[in-house]
Amino acid sequence: MRASKEGTATSSNVRFKSEQEWGKQCFEDLDQRRLGRPATRTWCTEVLLREGLSREEIGTWLKNKSTPWQRRRRLLQVVTGTFPCGQQMCKYGYKRTAGCTLCQQEYEKCGSSWNGELPRETIGHIQCAGCLGQREVVIAAHNACIRELLRKVNVHGTTGRFIKLLTIETESRLGTLWDQEECNQFCSKEELWEAARDEELNIPWKDASEGQPPMEEQYQERFWRRRLDGIGLDAVTKEFLAIEFKRTQDMRSNHVDEIPAVAQKQYKSLLMGLQAIGQNKGWKAQQLVFV
Repeated sequence: MRASKEGTATSSNVRFKSEQEWGKQCFEDLDQRRLGRPATRTWCTEVLLREGLSREEIGTWLKNKSTPWQRRRRLLQVVTGTFPCGQQMCKYGYKRTAGCTLCQQEYEKCGSSWNGELPRETIGHIQCAGCLGQREVVIAAHNACIRELLRKVNVHGTTGRFIKLLTIETESRLGTLWDQEECNQFCSKEELWEAARDEELNIPWKDASEGQPPMEEQYQERFWRRRLDGIGLDAVTKEFLAIEFKRTQDMRSNHVDEIPAVAQKQYKSLLMGLQAIGQNKGWKAQQLVFV
C-alpha cells in the first residue's frame, strides 16, 4: 500500500518521531473532539496531564507530611474518582440508588416530599450549592476563597494603581453597595435601575402564580438583592469592575472558557445597565470572572 500525501507529511513530522511528543499531540486532538469519553484511559489521567493549571501544586501538597493524611487521602479520592459518594457506592453495589442522602434528609427535615427525584450524589453535586445539605458549607468555602483572592490582589497590586476593591471583607447586596459613596461616583441608585430596568423585566419570574403577574417593585427588589463577589472602582481612570468567582468541575479542558458565559448571563441586566451608563459618562464597565 502506498502512503497518502497526508500520511507521508505526518510521518516526516518531528513530533511523530518522538513517542512523547506524538502522544501529546494525539491527546490534545482527542480532547478537542469532545467524544464523550476520556482521551486517555481515565478522566483522572487527563486532569493530571493537563498543562497550565498548576497541577504540580497537587503533588507538592500531597508530599507535605504536615498535612494530615486524612485530608491528603480525600484529595486523592476526589482526583481519582473514588470518593465514597452515593454514585460510587451504588457502582460498587453498596447502595441501591445514587440519590443524594443529604438532600433527602433536608427534605424530610422540612416535611416536604422529593417526589422520588433526588439528584445523584456525585462529587460535583455535593461540592455545589445545589446540594441542600451542603449548601451552607459550600457557600462559606466559596466566600472564603474569593475573600482571600481579593486580599492578595489588594496587597500585591502594582505601584501607582488607583483601583479600590470595595468588597474585600464580605460580599454585599447591590442595594447595600449602592448606598456607599464610592458607587455613587459611578451613578446613582435611580440611574442604575432605570438603565437595567428593561432587561431585568425580561428575566422570567420563577415563583409567579397564574393570573397574578409580579409587579415592577418586585423585579426591582430582586435586582437589588443580587450579590456580587466583588467590586473594583477606579475613579481616576474611570473603570468599574464587577468581579465574579466561579468554581466548576474541570473534567474537560474547555471548562475555563464556558463558565464566564454563565456569569455574564447571571448578571446580564446589571452589566447592560452599567455599560449603558458608562458609555454616557465616559466610564468603562466590565465583568471580571475568576474561574
